[in-house]
Amino acid sequence: MVTYVVGGLAIGLLALLLSMYIQDKKIIISILTGIVIAAFLIVLYDSYQKTYPSFSKLSSLQFNEDTEFEVANLSVYEVSEGEPPNRESMLKIKEKAIINRILSDFANMELKKDEEADRHFREYHLSITVSKKVKKDHYTSETFTYDFDQDYIFNYEILNEANHIQTIKSLMENEDLDWTYYDHE
Repeated sequence: MVTYVVGGLAIGLLALLLSMYIQDKKIIISILTGIVIAAFLIVLYDSYQKTYPSFSKLSSLQFNEDTEFEVANLSVYEVSEGEPPNRESMLKIKEKAIINRILSDFANMELKKDEEADRHFREYHLSITVSKKVKKDHYTSETFTYDFDQDYIFNYEILNEANHIQTIKSLMENEDLDWTYYDHE
C-alpha cells in the first residue's frame, strides 16, 4: 500500500516538473502514461514470477565445490482428511547420487502458488543436510526440507506431469534398502 502511495506521489511530482519545462499537455500525458504502463508491467511480471516459480527458485539448495552432502531422510506418511498424519516408513539416504536423482526429478516441475492449499501435511517429507565451507577448515551445516505429494510441493500446485516421485517409488520398491517401518496399532 505504501509503495502505491509513494508511486502516486512520484508521478505527481514528475508531472509538476514536466509541466514547468514542457508546455504541451499532450506530451506530458503521453510521458506519464508510458511511465504508468511500464510500472504496471513491472509489477505484473514480478507477481507472475512469484506465482509461477521454478523448483530451482523455490529451493536454495545448490551443490557446488564448497558443498558436501551429509545425509538425507525420506519419510512416507499416510495422510487422512481431518486426522494427523502417520509416518509409515523412513529411509536414511547416504548416497549423493540418489539425492541428485530425486532433485533432478523435481527440476522439471512447473509450479503455481496456491494460497488455499493445506500445506501442513504431505505424503512425503525429504530433509537433506549438507555442510558448506565457510572458510578454510570451517564448515556450517544446513538442512533443507521438502514436503510434497503427487500434486503439491509445499503450497505450490504442480501443473505438469513431472514424474517427480519416480525415483522415490523405485526406492520404496527396492528391498535391498534399509527402510524403517512404523507400526501404528
